[in-house]
Parts: sequence; C-alpha cells; structure tokens
Amino acid sequence: MSAEIALCLEHIGSWSYTHLSQLIAYECAGLTTRFDVIETLYAALICKKQYKNSQEVSQMVKHATNLILDKYLHQGCLRPSSPVLADRKNYSLQCPTVEPLSLLIAITPESCINEWPKLMEVADWLTSHFQPENGWCSETDGNHGKPTPWMTASSLAFLALLERLLDAVLALKAAEELKVPPCGYDDFLKDYKYPNTLSDIIPNYIVKPLTTDCTNSKFACYSMILTGPPGTSKTTIAKKLAQDLEWPLLIINQSDFLRNGLDRLDSEADRIFGLAALLKKTVILFDEVEELVESREGGDKKEVSPPEKYSRLLTTSMLPRIHRLRDLKQVVFIFATNRLESIDKAAARLGRFDIIKCVMPPNDEERYNILNSILHKYDATEEEKQLFLSESLAMKLFCYPELDSLVKMIIGARRIKNDTVSKDAITLAIEKSHINKAAIQEYETRTKNSERP
Repeated sequence: MSAEIALCLEHIGSWSYTHLSQLIAYECAGLTTRFDVIETLYAALICKKQYKNSQEVSQMVKHATNLILDKYLHQGCLRPSSPVLADRKNYSLQCPTVEPLSLLIAITPESCINEWPKLMEVADWLTSHFQPENGWCSETDGNHGKPTPWMTASSLAFLALLERLLDAVLALKAAEELKVPPCGYDDFLKDYKYPNTLSDIIPNYIVKPLTTDCTNSKFACYSMILTGPPGTSKTTIAKKLAQDLEWPLLIINQSDFLRNGLDRLDSEADRIFGLAALLKKTVILFDEVEELVESREGGDKKEVSPPEKYSRLLTTSMLPRIHRLRDLKQVVFIFATNRLESIDKAAARLGRFDIIKCVMPPNDEERYNILNSILHKYDATEEEKQLFLSESLAMKLFCYPELDSLVKMIIGARRIKNDTVSKDAITLAIEKSHINKAAIQEYETRTKNSERP
C-alpha cells in the first residue's frame, strides 16, 4: 500500500471517529434533526474497519448499533433525515435500509448477535414486499414501485448475511445449552507430543487443513475413534487437538446421556446430537460412551432379552446421528473407548469415522523424548536430567500426565526445600505411582483375542 493511500485512510478514520462522536452527542442531547441514522451507521462502520483493535471504538460502534436498531428501526425500515442524493427537480435518492445493515453484519457481527430479533423485522419487511420474479423496489415506493437491481441486490446480500448471522446465534445458544467451556490455553500441553501412531495424522489431516488455507478443508478429517487401555492419554490428545485448533473442547460422557434416566436416554441423545449439530469450530470428546453403539451381533438368536433389544434399537438410532454430525463438517468429534471390539461394526466403519487408532503407553524411545521435554519445561539442571533419564526404563507404562506429575512433584519439592534431587527420591516416587498395569495387560489380552484390529 502506498504512503499516500495509507495517509488518506488515516484521515478518513480520524474524520469518521470525530463525526460518529458528534452524531451520538446530537442524539443524546435530543438534537434529532442533526442526527441521521444512515450517516451514523456508515461512520461507525468506517471506525470499526480502521480501528478494529480499539476497545473504545468497538464499544462506541456497539452503542451506535444498539441505539439505531432499538430506537430508529420501525417495521423493518430506517428513516434517514436526509437523502443520499437530491437535485433541483425534487428527485431524491434514499439509501436502502438493507445496504448499511448488510455491511454492519459483515464487518461487526459481534455487535449484531443480540440484535437478531430486530434484524428479523427487516427480513419480514422484505418478505412482505417481495415481488415474485421481479425482486424489490425502493422502500419509499411502497408496494407500487418498480423493482430495481440496486434494491434487489442489496436485499439478497442482506438475507444471505442474516442467514449466516442466525447460524452463529444458534451455535452460541447450543454452546450455552451444552455448557461448552471458553477456548483456553493450557501451558501443560505446550510441549506435549502426539503418540507416534497419531503424530503424522492429527497435524496433517486435522489441524493444518482446518487452520491454514480454507481450500484444503475438504481434505480434513472430522471424526476419530481412539481406543486403548485406561490412562493412555486419550483425553489429553483431545485437549491438545483443541488447543492446536484454538477451538473449545466439549467433553460428553455417559452421565450426560443418562441425566433424565434410562427411559429417556434416546430422547436425550437426540437433544445432545441436535445441539452438537449446531455448534461451530468445537472439538467434542465422547468419553466412554460405547454402550450407545454396542455391537448388534447375535441378532439371529430366536429369543432376545428386552435389554438386548433396547440396546440394538439404540445402536440403530445412533448411526444416522453420528453420520449427520460428521457430514456437517462443523466440528471435530472423538469417541474414546477402552473396548473397541464392543462397538458395532456399522458405527465404527470408515465414513462415519475418518480415523480409528489404538493409543498405548509410549514405547521406550517415546517415553525418553517425552520425559526430556518435560524436564526442559521445569528447568531441570543437567544433573537432574541425567538422573531422571537414567530411570526412564523403570517408568514403563507411564504416559505424559504421569511423567509430568512425577517430574513436577519431585523437582518442585526439592526447589521449595532448596535441596537436590536424588536417585532414591525418583525410585520411591515411581514405586508409589498408581499405574493401572492390570488394566493395560487385560486390554492387550482382550484385543489379541478380538477380530478387530
């Protein structure tokens, strides 16, 4: 951009800020003859565009927006005090209401989120004044004017932007209903590395396509099954993915589906998946909910118990819900399970889930690298690093959370006491760690005997 254009934009921004301040002051003082709604909207939009990082300007634009829509929008129309153009022949050109409002939604949608009922009044006016096969005429002509390309194009642009805004409103309401937490940053996950089985897949097939060039989003994966024994960082992987995408993470477990009792489970599943389908840019972790999609094998039995019949019907009803959520491509969702073999084959097939991976405790090399990065995070001395890394093989079955807690506990205690880390302290901490070895061994035995990969 040339220096002349930059200087010109700076002057325009400064002028629009001063003009907007004056217009709001006129309105507050009751000088309504000097206040014009269209001028105010355009001045606010220029300010927002030029000073998009200014909190003060954002608040002023929001105030102007609320003022105009709440006080000056009547039956879907704004009534400017002066025309855009007038001549000596009494010809005047009025700016259509939909034109500045389209720009308002496009440039500052956050100011319009809570004003959608007022914007719907404009949509209602457009509906009632639409002339089939022709379009829309100017507001000043009523229902008897001739449709014009300007008014018709402005109306179509407004309706398209309003539809996008309403989608955002529904997503916000769904997020409130499902209690989606705000997007945050966890320093704990900064140095976390995905397991080798996922180290190439998640960055290249989920994170990059959804955070870089939008043309690559068609190659993104939106659904995943993570299977593995308890304590193998399946939840940590979901948290890391959400942080890499800079999206919020919603965790849904069995208790969410059973909150109204077993008899209402299917209706609650319908509610949860219906709301999830409205969400945008959210990672959803369905944690240990395999009972919702339990295998229907054995259906050739002559006698089926009522619980078995209910389970099969529930699985059948869940399949289209999962499929629809994946086809919408608005969220990334993960099913975390300790029992992949219990999930119905139709539910776990590719098409409903893009990725199916087993997550096991890190191998010796992975564990060594994880431990090394954690020691770096806690500013361990070279001597402390050597002591911990020499005990790496003794930490078999430890995953990232256990390794992080172990290092944090030992180094933290020694820093507080102004003491040095000893090998005995590390050995004792390892022995006292509650790693569920039996559960991991049981999982390995079960998966070996299963026909599932």
